[in-house]
Amino acid sequence: MRKNFLISIIVILFTISLGAQSLKKVPQEQQEKIIYNIEKNVSSVKTIQCDFQQIKNVSLLNDKVISKGKMFFSNGNLRWEYQIPYHYAFVVFNQQVFVKSENEIKKMDVQSSQFYKRIAQLMVSTISGNNLSQNNEFNVELYSIGTKYVAKLIPKQTKLKKMFVDINLHFNNAQNLVEKIVINEASGDKTTIEIMNAKTNVIITDSIFLQ
Repeated sequence: MRKNFLISIIVILFTISLGAQSLKKVPQEQQEKIIYNIEKNVSSVKTIQCDFQQIKNVSLLNDKVISKGKMFFSNGNLRWEYQIPYHYAFVVFNQQVFVKSENEIKKMDVQSSQFYKRIAQLMVSTISGNNLSQNNEFNVELYSIGTKYVAKLIPKQTKLKKMFVDINLHFNNAQNLVEKIVINEASGDKTTIEIMNAKTNVIITDSIFLQ
């Protein structure tokens, strides 16, 4: 359950047409400069609001599941809300963690809260791309495809290696934010999260997280 939830909320955004282009690894000296510029640009991001579409390809069933929703982040608070095909939300507000469905609001216990808070931190840092240079959980390799960049995160920890082969972050040039995340799981499944209509530094009131 935790694995599925982590996969569900780590990541986003905008379909890229790759065409005949292929990934080219960026030399180390250039990688450090590019990552520095990405993190410098996103350091000013205080709030994020976006729509998302999540596509999960299940290898054993040769099938895919499509979900859609909205995400809000402000001042350490997070609301990741699924609207289609089911309505429920994962909320971190004032250091407390809640899972909200149409008929129930469940507050997570202390142990679970710490786990989900870490998920929230990982998700937000993944979306903004501000955790590439100092990452204790993943090795980072940077690739170029045309004029865009893709950061491949390869797990360091045994626990994460059992879950993921890698996580690929596709950056949008205009905002230097992640526009798509592709998660290749150890099981052979693949989850893609695309973000549309991303807005940064807009006013997001506490009522968004309380509703």
